Amino acid sequence: MKTLEEELGVVVQHIRTIRKSQAISQAELATRADLSDNYIACIETGRKQPSVLTILKIARALQVPAGVFFDAEMAEQAAVEANPAANSALQKKKRRTKEKIIKLLDAL
Repeated sequence: MKTLEEELGVVVQHIRTIRKSQAISQAELATRADLSDNYIACIETGRKQPSVLTILKIARALQVPAGVFFDAEMAEQAAVEANPAANSALQKKKRRTKEKIIKLLDAL
């Protein structure tokens, strides 16, 4: 089982990943979330622990549900959706997979 500090580290990593996938600087996120850019930097480097209110502000600023930060799959999906190139690649992969499944079913 992870310690609380490790769990918080994962949350912070998801915040950083989603912010970067949206090509938003720490300063821009700070402005959108009504926080200081220094505070965002401290959160992302683990020098400060964000409160629940701060996590909610950051989620709103990134336009994602706060739960995304606590779930690895949701965080990855949010990051992919924010990046047009990655989203396009994911859609192509899904389409190819779907075509393969249809071919297999037709073969039966």
